[in-house]
Amino acid sequence: MDDDKKNDSAVDEQPPTAEASAEAPEESSAGGSDEESTKTVLLEENIDYKDLYLRAVADYDNLKKETLRLRQEYAKYATGEVVEQMLPVLDNLKKALEHAPTNCEQWVSGIKLIREQFERVMEAIGVSPLGVVGEDFDPVKHEALLREKGDGLKVDTVVRVIEPGYKLHEKILRPAKVSVAE
Repeated sequence: MDDDKKNDSAVDEQPPTAEASAEAPEESSAGGSDEESTKTVLLEENIDYKDLYLRAVADYDNLKKETLRLRQEYAKYATGEVVEQMLPVLDNLKKALEHAPTNCEQWVSGIKLIREQFERVMEAIGVSPLGVVGEDFDPVKHEALLREKGDGLKVDTVVRVIEPGYKLHEKILRPAKVSVAE
C-alpha cells in the first residue's frame, strides 16, 4: 500500500510534457489581462492588510491608554479601605474632645493637635469631609436620620450634622449622617 502512494506521488511530480509546454504560451499571450487582474487583486489585498495592520496598531494604542487610565484610577483609590478604617478613629477623637474634662486643658490641647495632624494626613491623601449645615440634602452625600424644624431654613436642608461623611477624591466613602429641615 505504501508503494502505491509512492507511485502516485511520483506521477504527480513528473515534469511537464511538450504538450503542456505548448499550451502554456497560449495562456500567457491571452493572460495579459489575467496578470492585470491578479495585480489588481494583490493590490487590493495589500490595501486590506495595511488597513488591518493600522487598525491593530490603533487598537493596541487604545488598549495601552485604557490600561494606563485603569492603573492610575486603581492607584488613586487603593487607599480607600485603609481610610475607611481610620475614619472611626477620627470620629472618636472628635467625641473625646466634645466630652473632655474642663480641668485638663493640656490634655485637650494635645488631643486637638492629634486631631489636626490626623485631618492634615487625611487631606494629603485626598480625603475630604462631607456634610455642612445649610446645604441642600443630597441622598448621595447624606443619610437623613432625623427631621426637625429648621429655623429659617428651607425644606430638605441640612439642619445638623450628626456624623460627618467623607469622600476620597470623587468617591464617597461614607455619607454624612444628618438631620434635615421639615
